[in-house]
Amino acid sequence: MNKKAYVNMNVKNLVRAVHRAEFDVTPPPMSVMGGNYRYQHVQGGCEAKGYLYTCMITANPNEPKCCILKQNIQTGELVSYSDEMSLGHANDATYNPDENTIVISLCDGTTRMAILDADTLKLKEIITLEGHVLCNIHYDPVTKIYIAVAVQCEAIYVYDKSFRLIKQFNGFMNRGPVRDYSMQGAMTDGVYVYVLEWHGGKHWAETNVTDEADVKSDFIVFDLATGECAGTIELGIRREIEYATYLNGKFYVGCNNIRWDGLEVYEVEIVASEKD
Repeated sequence: MNKKAYVNMNVKNLVRAVHRAEFDVTPPPMSVMGGNYRYQHVQGGCEAKGYLYTCMITANPNEPKCCILKQNIQTGELVSYSDEMSLGHANDATYNPDENTIVISLCDGTTRMAILDADTLKLKEIITLEGHVLCNIHYDPVTKIYIAVAVQCEAIYVYDKSFRLIKQFNGFMNRGPVRDYSMQGAMTDGVYVYVLEWHGGKHWAETNVTDEADVKSDFIVFDLATGECAGTIELGIRREIEYATYLNGKFYVGCNNIRWDGLEVYEVEIVASEKD
């Protein structure tokens, strides 16, 4: 199979061009159990049929509620949003065009995945995968495989289109100046696995306020065939990155905005440096 990778990892000194996309959105408040919730926190997301789907959750860490936004990926127009659902942390999402479903990793200390109808955003079923505490999920429609990544990238799992485990290999996370990076999402193009990671600065865990100059974000890239690390690509986005999706040669990265009350989307194109 002549499969084309998203990024040519044979090119030395890969650099990134990061552009702020022309849209962001603060989700509308919805009345829930007599009170007004705003779905402040960005979590998983994916692209499907020209639309960007983003999982937003409430701030309650013990019982978060999820609302999925649907936007036009070119204009940012908010087309619709789902009913409120309980989908755990909703840490990552992927679209399966063969089944017309959106698969969401609950990331709730289990390996559970929620399967939603992509048109209605109604829950069809919840399944449990073989593996260990899965955070991320992605489907490649060409090779017909899913990849899922365990907490802190300790292992990467490969499944067939029916979610049967094919193989697994070890991964790792980069280390921050004081605290480890946090794993935010993962993707595969059938050639590589791209693990999205973020470090919010030396004091982010204590203060919940980031120093933008100290924030780091990148892709760790693994060879899907060998399991070897192929490299790290610095993204340079000074926000809490949460998910990435790929369309027409560009990555779209969903982030929490600087106020921590809505979504920002960055357009990222990986290019080779001029000296190569």
